[in-house]
Amino acid sequence: MNQIAQLLKWLWENHPGRLLGTVLGFVAGVVFLFVGFWRALIFAFFVWLGYVWGGAWERREDWRDVIERLLPSRYRDS
Repeated sequence: MNQIAQLLKWLWENHPGRLLGTVLGFVAGVVFLFVGFWRALIFAFFVWLGYVWGGAWERREDWRDVIERLLPSRYRDS
């Protein structure tokens, strides 16, 4: 149990945004899991989205920059 606490402490000190984003995405995903089995894909999406949001928050990126980075170039304004 001590190793888990050390890991969580290290994550919180080095990657607080990603940890928080992943936890929030996990919680939101669990809500969708209780709605139905086929919503498991939505669960994974929320966890991933939380991770991306947390990483952007750590880097103090604007959300528009994150979306622009994730979208293929054909969907961006030139």
